Amino acid sequence: MFAKLHVRYGLLFVYLAFGMFSFHQLFGQDLVADGRELRISGHYSFIFKNGTPGYTNIFHFIALTAYDGWSISATNENNAKDWGLMRYDGTNIYTLISDVGFLHSGHTNKFEAYAYIYPGQFYVPALQDSVRLFFPWLVFHLSPHILQHSFEHNGIIEMPSPWGSSRYSLVDYGSKWMLKSSDDGQIIQRIDIIRDSELDLKTEEDELRRSMLDYPFLVSDREEVLKMLDFRKSIPNDFVRCSYECLETFHTNGLSIPSASQFAEFWPIMQAGTGRITPRLIYQCVLIVDQVELLNNVHIPDAIPPVVTSVFDYRYQATNSRTKFNYARYTLNAGDQFKSDKDPQLLAEAHDWLKHGPGYDSYKSKRILILVGMGVITAAFAGLLLFRLKPAKQL
Repeated sequence: MFAKLHVRYGLLFVYLAFGMFSFHQLFGQDLVADGRELRISGHYSFIFKNGTPGYTNIFHFIALTAYDGWSISATNENNAKDWGLMRYDGTNIYTLISDVGFLHSGHTNKFEAYAYIYPGQFYVPALQDSVRLFFPWLVFHLSPHILQHSFEHNGIIEMPSPWGSSRYSLVDYGSKWMLKSSDDGQIIQRIDIIRDSELDLKTEEDELRRSMLDYPFLVSDREEVLKMLDFRKSIPNDFVRCSYECLETFHTNGLSIPSASQFAEFWPIMQAGTGRITPRLIYQCVLIVDQVELLNNVHIPDAIPPVVTSVFDYRYQATNSRTKFNYARYTLNAGDQFKSDKDPQLLAEAHDWLKHGPGYDSYKSKRILILVGMGVITAAFAGLLLFRLKPAKQL
């Protein structure tokens, strides 16, 4: 499976066709926690099923770890314009995806790329990308330590799904993670994500105010998110929604590296007339490592978007008892640096929203206005109809 293990010195190619990126302090997967520098290259498939013949995309990836951070870059074998990059600088995760890989119905094709900045080392995407960057991140940078020390409460591991649209969808909550680690405790051997209604919150408003969920201020968005909640609650307890497994492990120089892994997501299908629920495979991902290289003296320049990019910056998320500022948004041209987390204009926008922006209960007044407006339109239409149907006077 592996090409010969190489030891190389100096700066190494890790850039792909879309730029050069930098890092600042390493945390994450235990296999690189000592700061040793590695370049792992390979490929992974995305196989979409969902009860149909399906289709397959193959992605080539490069995962680089160094003393000052890590990065994962991937591109579609069938479409070079479909690419993505994720990098961690010790404090934040930066994700860039091409316009082609932007999976959302509201996309307007206005920008050439989209960037998301998330504080912390755990990847919770706002929207899913076609490159499925969550998968190599799950393989190489989600460790037992992160799960057990950050998300385990009363013996239960619960967290939003990195493979969903977790900052927008309530489907991605309400499940427990059953974890099996390798014997040396370095890597995750298996994860099963199992529906557990005990993890549902008491009220709809509690669900909507989850810390990693974008609060839906528009009435239409609120209704859509609550429909997702209703769907989640229809999933029976103990249904295995997703599973991940490390199939093979490569050992070198005291490191344990997943060399073959797979991930699958399932949806519950009700069997007509039986009342039984059966799982339907929605999609499956399989990752294979082709080469592992030990490096030395690797330095990667600062992140610079290669094209016009729309940025969603979650470092500015803020809440108070009245409202929530979900994220800051701005545009960068090719070659521009990302803004810092202390940009005066963005801080002022967040502060102004908390003081003057719509509140959590603003949907009530908006709904009343919509109903009043519909009533006025209905009354006007009825009056016009009666006027037209009124018989003319006989002379």
